[in-house]
Amino acid sequence: MGLLLGMGSWALIGWVRQTQSVSAASNCPPNFKRIGDFCISTQNGNDEWKDALEGCYVDYSESRLCSSSELIAAFSIISNSVDRSLLSGGSWSSDLTNLDGAAEAVYIGYPDDENEPADISEEDIGNSRSYYCCRNL
Repeated sequence: MGLLLGMGSWALIGWVRQTQSVSAASNCPPNFKRIGDFCISTQNGNDEWKDALEGCYVDYSESRLCSSSELIAAFSIISNSVDRSLLSGGSWSSDLTNLDGAAEAVYIGYPDDENEPADISEEDIGNSRSYYCCRNL
């Protein structure tokens, strides 16, 4: 009986030891703000959609254009915080739409005031609009 108890304790300790060896998520790079499990750039660019894709990768350390859900999460959290002025304007999202046969992407507008939802619209990808970049942790 003592042998079985000892084996069970060893297995439990071994499992706990493995769990403790998992490293914590990394921090966001400079000029990025952590939002949950991703980071958003605190500086934005202004360009056509396809150039914004490239700009995120080249100018923001291999980042990517944020998705609509990331932008809505970041805008909602930051617009209701003391860091409200950290972001402004709006951003292209990485999400494309093609409802009427035109090449369009989703554009998320930063809320005008606290406790307001982000504005969501479709924009022609040839228009020059502001954008933020995201990266996973």
